[in-house]
Amino acid sequence: MRIISFMPLNRKFKLWLPVLVWAGIIFTFSSLSINQPAPFNWLDFISVASFMLSSMLLFGGILFFLTLLSSVLLRKEEKEIMKKVSIIGYTYTPVALLSLVLGLGAEMFSLLHLTGLGSSAVKGVKLVILSTGAIWSLYLSYRLTNGQLLAQIPNIIGIGIVTWAWYAVL
Repeated sequence: MRIISFMPLNRKFKLWLPVLVWAGIIFTFSSLSINQPAPFNWLDFISVASFMLSSMLLFGGILFFLTLLSSVLLRKEEKEIMKKVSIIGYTYTPVALLSLVLGLGAEMFSLLHLTGLGSSAVKGVKLVILSTGAIWSLYLSYRLTNGQLLAQIPNIIGIGIVTWAWYAVL
């Protein structure tokens, strides 16, 4: 089984095309019950989807470039560059997964106010979770690059970008 990231672009498009078509169909029929014209809903769908796709491509491209740079700077490894990229790419997993918890668990964090915590305490809990992910990612970067500082610098920048992006929305 091939990993999606190494598939040719036309196979990726064929893989995602049914998902996009079904999303459009579901969105169209869900808008029929609302007393708004359908073009405005399609405009919303297209603008939100294009913003999300362009953001994904931008951040994914930046992180791929930084991971590729880190792989090139990793001197002691005898593996090919793309193999090193796939290994070093795991550096971003902890900060990304804990960011996912923060993003999808927004309702869970809003319920912390019911326990008597103030908004600053709830933000502190979120910061602890985000910081834990960043520190864990930095540790992984250290381990995966065998302690080579020059190869860690692009990873540190990438982890900082992800952490900064999530800190801005906390």
